[in-house]
Formats: sequence, C-alpha cells, structure tokens
Amino acid sequence: MALPTCPQCGADVPVGTETCPTCGRVLTARTTGTRARRVTIMEAAGVALGLAGLVVFVWMPYLGGLLLVGGLVLFVVGRFR
Repeated sequence: MALPTCPQCGADVPVGTETCPTCGRVLTARTTGTRARRVTIMEAAGVALGLAGLVVFVWMPYLGGLLLVGGLVLFVVGRFR
C-alpha cells in the first residue's frame, strides 16, 4: 500500500501523522489524498436494477436484459461521476 504524500513538498507521510516530517505542513485527510469513499445512490440503484434484471431475465429475457443494461449504466455513471 502506498503512503500518502504531502501536497506541498511531495514527501511520503506515514499514516496517522498530523504534520509533514519534511516541511512541517499541517495535514488532514483531504490534503493527503486519502479519503473514505461512500457508495452513491446511483451506484446502489444500479446494483439493485442489475440484480432485478438477472432475476427477470429467467422469465422475460428482453425485459431482463434491458434492466441489466440499465443497471450497469447507472452503476458506471454513479461510480465515475
């Protein structure tokens, strides 16, 4: 796993450090580039729609395929937006 870097001097910073050991800049999770990522509503809806598409595909392949593709599109748009 790569260490976070200081945005000011570019030095590697140990995880949990409050200041950069090289330049002394005060660091937060936002400045080091490490942040918790939350699942968006679009991603969750995409997964739900995709799973529904898989279930429906057994009885109605055309509709199930449409739901599956729609779920995939929602997931990708939510993930990379």
